[in-house]
Amino acid sequence: MRDFCGHGIGRKPHEEPQIPNYLDGKAKAGPKIKNGMVFCLEPMICQKDSKPIILENKWDVVSADGLRGSHYEHTVAVINGKAEILSLA
Repeated sequence: MRDFCGHGIGRKPHEEPQIPNYLDGKAKAGPKIKNGMVFCLEPMICQKDSKPIILENKWDVVSADGLRGSHYEHTVAVINGKAEILSLA
């Protein structure tokens, strides 16, 4: 889904870098992942239309075509050069 992305987590819950759910431009062109970084990965999958519609409650989001979608979320930390999925603990 366009306009939404995963993100870094630090002193605030939403920090840089932004981690899009789609590829625009060149792969591997973003910031380098380093030891100690923590990310929230939030893939949002749509069947056809990736345009988001935010509902009246200002929280719920649906795709413009009204078809079913899915949203997953995991928090991942880079520890000793390896990705550790924190949200599985």
